Amino acid sequence: MARGLNRRYKYLLTFAICVVFVLTLTICSPASVSFINIKNPSFIQLLKNAFSNPSNSPQPRIAAILAVTLHKRYLFTLPFAVAAWQKLGVEPIVIIVGDYNVLLRQHQSKTAIDLVLELGGRIHFIMNDTVAEATLSQTSRLFAAAMPFSSDFKDDDIFITSDSDIIPFHLANHIPNPLAKQRLYIYNAACYGTTKVPPAHGYYSVPMYPMTTIGATVSAWREIMGFRWKKFSGEDIELYLKTEFGQNFFHPDDGERADLKSSLIWYADQALVSYKISRWFKRNSKNKWSTTLPQACSRRIDRADWPMPSNMSKIDLTEWDDAHVPEWGFKAGQWHLFKPLINRLFEGEKYEELRKRFEKYRVDYISKDCCDDVI
Repeated sequence: MARGLNRRYKYLLTFAICVVFVLTLTICSPASVSFINIKNPSFIQLLKNAFSNPSNSPQPRIAAILAVTLHKRYLFTLPFAVAAWQKLGVEPIVIIVGDYNVLLRQHQSKTAIDLVLELGGRIHFIMNDTVAEATLSQTSRLFAAAMPFSSDFKDDDIFITSDSDIIPFHLANHIPNPLAKQRLYIYNAACYGTTKVPPAHGYYSVPMYPMTTIGATVSAWREIMGFRWKKFSGEDIELYLKTEFGQNFFHPDDGERADLKSSLIWYADQALVSYKISRWFKRNSKNKWSTTLPQACSRRIDRADWPMPSNMSKIDLTEWDDAHVPEWGFKAGQWHLFKPLINRLFEGEKYEELRKRFEKYRVDYISKDCCDDVI
């Protein structure tokens, strides 16, 4: 009897420890996990109140699919992108590639993810093995409709692929119109020329469709990508990629290649989705008729020609579509340029506490184990 009670107490103690670990972002199981942890409901309600549905008609749920590794550059901008999507009435889902035990020890990653959760973002962890972290991160967005969290969504709900360093200003640019029976919307569809399809499929050219952004219903994503189940892990994605590109196309050390950004590996996500969409169009003419392919290119505030702070305050964001933000926004010189956009996007008294939280986030981000020339 005493031995049984001891076992019961040990079980309860283990369970309690796991609960505490989850609440502090420590995961008790090595498997890929999804979780939502809302820490500041006031911020979440504030952002949701910015979005309105004038017709009061039923709307599909819309989720923005973002993905990052533990790279400091992309982690920093992640919460700002999350808040921008929230402001448009979109649920942010972040796929993080990497070991969450490393995440707990790495200051910048924990600081960024704490704020993502505070803002109401949802996080899903996957691990890489046979492909580089960056490759799995980029391509993983295409697999959202096959990941466990997709079971929470209906077929007519919408997933949008986007980047953590893109700040959207308008929702209509990124989603198909369900009232017109549209299922796919490709932002900047005519702006990127062509790409080669995966080598295992012939290496011929098709129109290149950029990952920022592609909005499609969950059912359309599953048709395009050929998904049959909803429990894809990092390993499943890697197997899929090898089937499409060839067994020896990727290598776990691709991230160290000097020519990475000029190779097809860097564009593997766009090559794959462009090939899959072109096949989807050919399978049934109705698929193309249910797709919006705008011919105009976005009006983008781009990092290559970023406005000075004095000019940013004069910009009317309604006349622009999005912003491609500075690469190292947490560094002093770039934060000086980046911050005015955030103040412009979240301006007014009602966003005052959120702006203060972003300011604190930047201070926290650079306070430990960061980099030179950031103060």
